[in-house]
Amino acid sequence: MRSFAGSALTITGQLISSAGAPIGGATLDVREQVQGSSSIKVLGHVTSTSNGAFTVRVPAGPSRHVLLDYRAFSGDASYTAQAGVQESVAACVRLTINRRRTSRTGRIVLSGNVQGPIPAQGVVVEMLVHYRGHWSRSATRGPTAPDASA
Repeated sequence: MRSFAGSALTITGQLISSAGAPIGGATLDVREQVQGSSSIKVLGHVTSTSNGAFTVRVPAGPSRHVLLDYRAFSGDASYTAQAGVQESVAACVRLTINRRRTSRTGRIVLSGNVQGPIPAQGVVVEMLVHYRGHWSRSATRGPTAPDASA
């Protein structure tokens, strides 16, 4: 699990045969299936080194299943071996406040945004305030369209 604001995902591994021998010079397909989607998209390819090792840098993205797929022969219709990494990505919320202190009747202005994969229908942003030892709902705004300020 990582924050959307975090760096891209790096996956390292080694491709070996069923006998345990390294498979060098092999091409692996790097694919992703975004959570909640049935489609699978090719992100790129990586080639194993002479000892079967590989490192692939997957760009930042939403929660998804990252697949590493190997075909023993380029003409094969199906994959000989597959491995996957399930990645959970939390949205990142940024909030700023115009002042730290005010009078009892004073006014503060909060502004911010939600970064990350935001669905077309938007997201609901809910703010809780801790006041006199208790949490209470202060405001709810939504749906927020992509790249909109809250």
